[in-house]
Amino acid sequence: MEKIERFKLRHRIGTKAHLALMLFLLLGQRISDIAKLGKQHIRKPEHVSPELRRTHPGRWLAFQQHKNRNKSPVDLVILILPELEAVLAGSPCGTLTFLETEFGQPYTTKGLGNWRADRCIEAKVPGRAHGLRKAGATMAAERGATPHQLVATFGWKTLQQAELYTKKANQQRMAACAMNLVSLGQIVNGCDPLSSPVGKVGSPSS
Repeated sequence: MEKIERFKLRHRIGTKAHLALMLFLLLGQRISDIAKLGKQHIRKPEHVSPELRRTHPGRWLAFQQHKNRNKSPVDLVILILPELEAVLAGSPCGTLTFLETEFGQPYTTKGLGNWRADRCIEAKVPGRAHGLRKAGATMAAERGATPHQLVATFGWKTLQQAELYTKKANQQRMAACAMNLVSLGQIVNGCDPLSSPVGKVGSPSS
């Protein structure tokens, strides 16, 4: 998160670099998908099911992931978070895609990667887009997302990839709880076990 904040300090809201950062972070998609996403993929609330509207009353994105599109395509419908809506409203979005080159054309995957790497150099942070996808998955897992929820959001084909994140997050939560039990000052049921009276050998304890 420190690197993300450093990037945001260098590239403020309203810049294309900030827009790119938030698209990567808040959509959790691969660079090949971010390069192609645009206004044509937006679905208004009235264009999604009532069940989805109860989950999120705002707008959604519907698209097919670029990876495996010819062999085993993955179609996703994911919500646009209010935080991302604010960024989209205050950013220079392109006509055909959210991110366009200086010539008004969509980026190629390689071109977007090279452009973002230059912006990361300016902010003095690492420049891999995949790192933001991992950061989004990590944040979701740490906040309680299940493997199935991660698969539905990030478009993985199996639960195995999602479980890498949830297992790590669960380990951290369980370790935190366990270490609290190890603490010498831990109070259990209102009683400090180290100061509780212990019955003498051969006599009943109270």
